[in-house]
Amino acid sequence: MLLWQARLPQPVIPSKRKHSTTPRERPTGGVIEPRSGSSATATVSSQANHRWPNLMVMAKQPMTAEHKDALAKGRASARAVKQYLDALEANRPKRGRQVSRADLEKRLASVKQEIVTTPSPMRRLELAQQRIDLEARLAANGASGPDMSALEKEFVKHAKAYSEAKGITYAAWREIGVTSAVLKSAGITRAG
Repeated sequence: MLLWQARLPQPVIPSKRKHSTTPRERPTGGVIEPRSGSSATATVSSQANHRWPNLMVMAKQPMTAEHKDALAKGRASARAVKQYLDALEANRPKRGRQVSRADLEKRLASVKQEIVTTPSPMRRLELAQQRIDLEARLAANGASGPDMSALEKEFVKHAKAYSEAKGITYAAWREIGVTSAVLKSAGITRAG
């Protein structure tokens, strides 16, 4: 059997015998008595009546409070990990020479002065674009990013449970860029 075939739901093949009137095989639908030892109530689907008369659909069981709490904790852990990793990615140092804010301001002043003194409209057009680019870089350079300390605190709180649930190792966290100090405070060690 191929891997993709194993994932597909396999149809129930109807039996060749005629419908009997026993409660389990009643073709009219409705509630069917559960098998011995089973507390669930089964119903026959209206679509199953003509195609697969023996097909039963189990009634949905309501989720328990513990199950709902576990799902909520899992979502909170995933959210904290995602926000921290997104912030790490956004604040990762860029390759190449880093230009200081003072250098950008100095270049901006020089470009503004040159726009005023240049007679060529084509050169002024290029300088205007340089000015716009420099102002955008200054705005991005001065923009404050997310509060890393708060994100780190939430990450430390949830990372160990998330690692255990997903089977993520210390090496994987380090490879993605989480520092060893943060992992240590989260309780994630090389030994597991």
